[in-house]
Amino acid sequence: MKDLGKEEVVKPVVFKLIKKRLAPATENNYYPGVKRIPSQDEVTDPNTGKKRIIRYSRSEQSIFKDEQPQKIVLDDIIFSNGALRVYEDNNTLLEFLRLCNWNRDNKNKVRGKEPLFYEHNPKQVAEEANQLMEAKIDAAYQAKTMEFDKLRAVARALKVNTGRSAQEIRHDVMVFAQDRPEDFLQALDNPQVRRRVEIQEAIELDLMRAEPKAILKVNANGNGEIACPVPVGIDPVDHAVKWTMTDPEGEAFMEEVQDTRKKLEENLDK
Repeated sequence: MKDLGKEEVVKPVVFKLIKKRLAPATENNYYPGVKRIPSQDEVTDPNTGKKRIIRYSRSEQSIFKDEQPQKIVLDDIIFSNGALRVYEDNNTLLEFLRLCNWNRDNKNKVRGKEPLFYEHNPKQVAEEANQLMEAKIDAAYQAKTMEFDKLRAVARALKVNTGRSAQEIRHDVMVFAQDRPEDFLQALDNPQVRRRVEIQEAIELDLMRAEPKAILKVNANGNGEIACPVPVGIDPVDHAVKWTMTDPEGEAFMEEVQDTRKKLEENLDK
């Protein structure tokens, strides 16, 4: 129930500049003190899809030039310390800011024009912050608990140096997961990463071999038969991943390896 003894607080819509100063002159002075954006622009009308010119003037009811007198006085649009606060009763300024090409959130923005500002949405900011926090927690847990073979495969996909100790590799992957959790989690679902893990596990089970000059198929006697040559200077596991995912012969080879592994595991369970 609304408290009649208190007036409802009217909050403004806040627009914020995108670019910050790389080296603030003073502490917390991240934006220019004053930033003026043009009060006229050619935009795409979201209702008709046609190009129209918009102009901002406090004395006009419409922002569209073809609905205004030929001569009008344009008003300044100024961001102060990186922000511009506009109340809902200033409909023309709100409409101009939301429709102009300098607004990053404008879905009908004309290509080639660099956005200068965005509409600040506290709820969206909080949701994005929560999502990022959850992603960091998930990524850190995955990087900490993942089996090393899979971790090494993910590390290679992320271009992390794998020519070091297991602890060093895991450390760097955990740092990557903290700094770029979304990229890390996407790598876990990457088909190439999954194939790399399959190949490394097959190598450890001696179902196949990836040697500097060739990918080998291991027969029942434990002898290696050349299945595919490896180009000079190419990592054999990298080549095996590509070959088994893009070449019909490689795909058939990997299916046979997987079938052999499945039968091996079934025999162990008996």
